[in-house]
Amino acid sequence: MADPDDVRAVVKDAIAAHGRVHSVIWAAGPLVNQRYLSSTPMEEWRHAFDVEVHGFLAAAQASIPHMRDQGGGSFVTLGSAGHDLWPSRDGMSVAVKASNEQLVRGIAKEEGRYGIRANSVLVGVIDAGQLHELTREGQIDQRWVDNTHRLLCLKRWGTAEEIGHGCLFFASNEAAYVTGQRISVSGGFGV
Repeated sequence: MADPDDVRAVVKDAIAAHGRVHSVIWAAGPLVNQRYLSSTPMEEWRHAFDVEVHGFLAAAQASIPHMRDQGGGSFVTLGSAGHDLWPSRDGMSVAVKASNEQLVRGIAKEEGRYGIRANSVLVGVIDAGQLHELTREGQIDQRWVDNTHRLLCLKRWGTAEEIGHGCLFFASNEAAYVTGQRISVSGGFGV
């Protein structure tokens, strides 16, 4: 997803295979090591921006002309619940996803006249991939779990399916008059 030519090829192949792409759900991102910003290696920082931000922009640029021709479409990005409350040592994820939040607003503003919508789902701690990997690596320990649970209204981790429900809503006709918005699927993180 860091190579714009590869992203364009994926979009082109999807259009060829299905005849139409209505929705692009952008969920790409590298493993985010839990570090303070002051100790985040610049090469990790750049890679995260290449994958998440530059990749999303490439996907949008490849998809928008097709969506215009088809009478509209929908973009949904996965953002971070950290936009509501800054989480220590997760700044690389939050800062990068904040860039996509602004791209979502820009797409909503510029492409709405073509029936193209853009929204984002802010993701909390999900009992899947990254949480499991960072726990295996020892970056997440019981103290982190206890501190994070104190910040949740719902005292559990979310599921991938719950994130999918938010994405599906934004991509569906049920959200046909919703653009430039975000919904936090985070168990009340930041409330």
